[in-house]
Amino acid sequence: MQPRGSKNFVYKLTKLAVEDFSTIYDYTFQRFGERQADAYTETLEAFLNSVADMPSLGRYYPTIPDVRRIEFQKHSIFYKIEHTDILVIRILHQQMNHIQHLI
Repeated sequence: MQPRGSKNFVYKLTKLAVEDFSTIYDYTFQRFGERQADAYTETLEAFLNSVADMPSLGRYYPTIPDVRRIEFQKHSIFYKIEHTDILVIRILHQQMNHIQHLI
């Protein structure tokens, strides 16, 4: 997966976000099959490109300074805007304890 986005912003995944993305794919593959896993992660990647195109879409996450949160289906995406990058910190299921996984 290559970082992409608008002319001004690109999204990049932290190591933990890459692991989250991979875990999402693996879980979806095991539960629903390859076609669904491919479709979900392709849609997630397109959504990340949309966030890079419009970085102010996410709301500030009050617990951690400068971190924004935006929802994608059953997942919460946490990111920071850094110069011309959207740094995706984590992609966590909405039922997870977010604070525990962010700090």
